[in-house]
Amino acid sequence: MIRTHCVGIFRLKLLARSGRKLGLLGCRLRCILLAPVLIMLLEKNGFLGADVQLVHPLLTTAEERKILHARGVSYSMSPVGESQRPASAGVIQLAELLEAGVKVSMSIDLTGTYNVDFFQCMRFLYHLHRHRVGNRIPLTAKRLVQLATLDGAVDLGIANRTGSLTPGKRADLILVRTGDINMAPMADPYEALVNLAQPRNVDTVIADGRVLQRGGQFTRLDYQEVLREAIDAGKALRARGAG
Repeated sequence: MIRTHCVGIFRLKLLARSGRKLGLLGCRLRCILLAPVLIMLLEKNGFLGADVQLVHPLLTTAEERKILHARGVSYSMSPVGESQRPASAGVIQLAELLEAGVKVSMSIDLTGTYNVDFFQCMRFLYHLHRHRVGNRIPLTAKRLVQLATLDGAVDLGIANRTGSLTPGKRADLILVRTGDINMAPMADPYEALVNLAQPRNVDTVIADGRVLQRGGQFTRLDYQEVLREAIDAGKALRARGAG
């Protein structure tokens, strides 16, 4: 996955050269769009395709969404960060993208400054969608969990390896305690994950068959050491900025 901000003629020329090389390497291209008309600019220059992921769907038009669907382009939303932008920057267009049949997924932007809680990410998207669209274009908790799991793998082109509990795929999963006070009594597991779950409810994390967390405790890293290193790095950055 190669990441770029698509701005300016120079960047488009660079993107053209890079895109040809990426295709030979089997890589995908990720473009962060922060201004209108860029989708049409990318279309005009032949950059849109199934190997392209766009980020921040805030200002798309119906014509652009039709093109995105036809080209097989995917769009990733970062609701925690996008919801903090002014209304003049646009709104998260999940409803419009779903209605147009565009592939969508969720992501976290600016992990150093925003909350990286993916449960919260689902909640933000759920509440923003219901507030803006209501039931005109239904969005269920089950569909949101799919957005947070399988659709992410589809977006990245790795759904044949991960994204769902399927024989032959990698063992990538988290186990969430449903007996914790904020989760119980659980009726619908999807509603509980989207509306109630927090990181502290995660009991076990398995990535490609490796147990990274068990009983709420990390198994392969020293949490206190990581915390100390992060604090020291933060102090060093602030000192460098002040100097």
